[in-house]
Amino acid sequence: MTGHYTLRYHLARGRNYKKWQLKKMSPVGKFAMATEYHRPDGFVALLHNCKLRNHGSVAKRIHDGMNKTVCAWVEFDDYHLVGGEHLPRILMGQTDKRYMYNPRKHPHWVSGVSDNEDNAVVPLMLVHNRNLYGIAE
Repeated sequence: MTGHYTLRYHLARGRNYKKWQLKKMSPVGKFAMATEYHRPDGFVALLHNCKLRNHGSVAKRIHDGMNKTVCAWVEFDDYHLVGGEHLPRILMGQTDKRYMYNPRKHPHWVSGVSDNEDNAVVPLMLVHNRNLYGIAE
């Protein structure tokens, strides 16, 4: 599954509310060639060569009280879906940071060690249910 992808937590009302939105992006231009949605319970994936993206000005307005709109996502080059119930536990032992994003609380991507992880490059990221973790190298 090589290419250019984006992942975000979909909060728009409708049948895909509170699901992970995974888009395969065009190598030219900024449009999605394919979009799929995954229920967070049981969704486990490894993302390769990630970058945490954020529209800072939109996030600041949401932080100040504006209605939520799309303002943050993860860009990455490749991914693999992970199966089996024991594998996520093994992978969880390898994580070194949990990344979080909620513009109502803070207008940046945050982790346990930094209050601004915007544009952070994460070589390997684990998506487990509704959480994002960096995997130690």
